[in-house]
Amino acid sequence: MKKKIIILVFVGILVTIFIGTSIFFVAQGISASNKEHEYINVYRTRAEEYIKSSPEFAEKYGDDFSVKFDKSVSYQRITKKSLSDRLVDVFAPDVPKTVEEFSANIKMMKFNVKINRDEYEIIFEKNDLGELEVSSVTPK
Repeated sequence: MKKKIIILVFVGILVTIFIGTSIFFVAQGISASNKEHEYINVYRTRAEEYIKSSPEFAEKYGDDFSVKFDKSVSYQRITKKSLSDRLVDVFAPDVPKTVEEFSANIKMMKFNVKINRDEYEIIFEKNDLGELEVSSVTPK
């Protein structure tokens, strides 16, 4: 009887440790994802400012037009991560501390946007100074 109780207590402790570490790693991944989306939102804001200040869009849509982004974003990193790096990222995500560090490793970023119901694709690419800037806005 005592052995069964000890085994049950031991199994309970192991299950609690497993659940606790799982919650920790999930919370860490969510935090890293939220931080990355903050950096991406900086570029959404820059894209919106670019569109609203563009004489081409002001001429086509007038002074008052709506700009709505969908939730998707595509980007290419300059350095590709190996399988082992991606596995390590699951347990210990490496999120840049600033938007500058984030953008330093990004080669290209693409957003989908609706301007008064017309769909466009806006692409950021590295310029000669190594900064991400709007390289094209094309209709879809």
